[in-house]
Amino acid sequence: MGVGVVMRRAVEGDLSGLVDLKVAWADRPGEGEERVTLTSALREWIGRSDVVCVVADDGGRLVGMAWMVVFRRVPNLGDTERLSADLQSVFVLAPYRRRGIGRRLIATVCDLADDCGIRQIGVSSNLVAKTLYLSAGFRGSELLLVRTVRPQMS
Repeated sequence: MGVGVVMRRAVEGDLSGLVDLKVAWADRPGEGEERVTLTSALREWIGRSDVVCVVADDGGRLVGMAWMVVFRRVPNLGDTERLSADLQSVFVLAPYRRRGIGRRLIATVCDLADDCGIRQIGVSSNLVAKTLYLSAGFRGSELLLVRTVRPQMS
């Protein structure tokens, strides 16, 4: 079940592979200037101290990724170091799906969060991935509300 695939933190040398994964996720060609712009943006993200990127590496080829953005919450009395995180862009290439790689990516990110004292991780899921997140311990919350900004009409 994807046993030969290694989960590890991304490094700058993974940049090209991460761009390839984001292009595969988009399911459309990412060429020319658009790819250059994405490469530049991801280079910045990899270097950020508040971002963790975990990759699934199959013998030097990146076949999956998961990103976690960590943020500080407003301090409380007796609890001044409140950390939360947002899990984003969990993706596995189609030929590698249903081998437990997505589950391992999520588990690796959650273990890193636990090690850092992050008490809460949120994720925006789609219907296909919802069962995966539920099996990893994520739960819905009646108190989590989301405001979506509507595009302005011109």
